[in-house]
Amino acid sequence: MSFTDNPHRSRVARFLTQFSRYRLSSLAVAAVAGLGWWALAGSPVQAAPPAFQRQVRPILAQYCFKCHGPDDKSREAALRLDTQEGAVARLESRMQAVVPGQPDASELIHRIHSTDPDVVMPPPATKKTMTAAEREVLKRWVESGAEYQPHWAFVAPRPAPLPIVRHSNWPLSPLDTLVLKRLEDEQLAPSPSADRYTLVRRAYLDLIGVPPTPEQADEFVNDSLPDAYERLVDRLLASPHYGERWTRRWLDLARYADTNGYEKDRQRSIWPYRDWVIRQMNADLPFDQFTIEQLAGDMLPQATIVMSLPGLSVRATPSGTKCRGMSGVVKTSRSFRQFFG
Repeated sequence: MSFTDNPHRSRVARFLTQFSRYRLSSLAVAAVAGLGWWALAGSPVQAAPPAFQRQVRPILAQYCFKCHGPDDKSREAALRLDTQEGAVARLESRMQAVVPGQPDASELIHRIHSTDPDVVMPPPATKKTMTAAEREVLKRWVESGAEYQPHWAFVAPRPAPLPIVRHSNWPLSPLDTLVLKRLEDEQLAPSPSADRYTLVRRAYLDLIGVPPTPEQADEFVNDSLPDAYERLVDRLLASPHYGERWTRRWLDLARYADTNGYEKDRQRSIWPYRDWVIRQMNADLPFDQFTIEQLAGDMLPQATIVMSLPGLSVRATPSGTKCRGMSGVVKTSRSFRQFFG
């Protein structure tokens, strides 16, 4: 499949066509508005119950999970508070830690508010004491139904209805509508469309990290075909410099380094991992596969030397060569033996 035919690339191209309409401040507004458009169902507002993952679970994790969490070896009273089934289960004492909608009947709420040192949770021996605000969060959570919510990464987002705008002929995409709505709320008007020299410069800097040459800029400006911008974006996405630019973001997160740091800062041959990431960026490898190969590329069925390369990321950090546990794994991998002997 060519870059032009790739649906993912086409989506990127269509998105980038909007750059001509925005100044920097508008792009910032778009980012904020986009989060609202793709907000998860049930996003909390001021009067909404506490958000489980953001407000409730951190409290339970800090004060309760050590004795009432997933570890069955350290669990006490056969009570689990890390799952809804465990929290609402009737215990041998015939009590329930959590009775959804009924904080007064919930043993959890009774215990965290108790002043009796033999009853209060967490126990005084832990030297941890909930604040009044934390206790109130748990009480409101139980009162609202004690809903357990999965981590946001495992919840599929869904689009919300687009807002109504006064100048409905201006938007070319849903993103435009969100930006325009915010601008209208602030009694601002959209910026004029960028000229073609500005547009080609933005595309080059964003996608490959370097500005166009005068000849490249003139070529785009003088291209009068209606799909000139889409073809420009496709050419830049097909450039090997695209992978080089965007790989840098991943390598920064992976703490990639060509030397091992510390006082000697010696050189090391870790470049095969860097080049692997560049190739996968340019090949538009799906992120799930990219992640799998990063974690266990040399453990996949019929793994090739190339598929084993991501395991070198363990040694990409400045301290990677001193990582005893994982270092042994990498040293015995096919990729390490192939490239480093």
